[in-house]
Amino acid sequence: MKMKIRKRISGIFLSIKVTVKKVTVLFVTRGWSNAGIRRKADLVADKVQGEVGILSAMEPTVAEVKQMVLDGEQLARDRVAAQSLVNSLVIKERKNTQLIKDSINDGWLKKIQRIANGNIDFITSLALDIKGMGTPPNKKRFGSTWPDVLSADQNTVMRLELGIIASDVLSRGKVYGAASIGCLRQIGGTVPPMRNDHPSMELTTSFSKMKFKDKFKAEDVGKIAYYIFFWVDTDGNRGPESPVFPYTITS
Repeated sequence: MKMKIRKRISGIFLSIKVTVKKVTVLFVTRGWSNAGIRRKADLVADKVQGEVGILSAMEPTVAEVKQMVLDGEQLARDRVAAQSLVNSLVIKERKNTQLIKDSINDGWLKKIQRIANGNIDFITSLALDIKGMGTPPNKKRFGSTWPDVLSADQNTVMRLELGIIASDVLSRGKVYGAASIGCLRQIGGTVPPMRNDHPSMELTTSFSKMKFKDKFKAEDVGKIAYYIFFWVDTDGNRGPESPVFPYTITS
């Protein structure tokens, strides 16, 4: 942009042509947290309000932007409260699981052992186990179960950790014949994936422990991460796919 500026030198006014570089105004927030963006927006709104004589009416109005900030603060408080509730429920669920185990171990097993009197067929018919025998090799579970999600932890910023268990919940480890666990993953997208129908999902690195970890980028916040799990044997054959597990990525 070229402008003419009149400059007085020794009592004489001269017209000087100067070039003014075009300036692009930005509201830079890349890599910022939700809370940081709200604080910056609130500050900008205050500054804009202070220059209302120059900027005149804004669309949306300053008041509307500041209300957006307040709405975001309330949503953040609601999220924290919901996460606290989830954490409380996780603890209660763990206590409930321990109560179930204690009730069966301390309340039922001695009586069953006494009545069974060594009858292995009767004991196994009750879906109970016998010390020293272990789980007999049976690859039927490989073809009839899938890795299911036992617990989910999103307490670390832009990270997800899932506890995995076999879908028939008969063991905490992988089923017989499974060498690892495969994972299909999709972040965001206009079409949510479905079990056995997921053209946009990508195959990630398989893992061997019954625990899955994932981390996200700043631009992923607010999107939904979708996962499907399945057993993989030593030859690379897959077991059945799990249902789709969706998780909203939070900052």
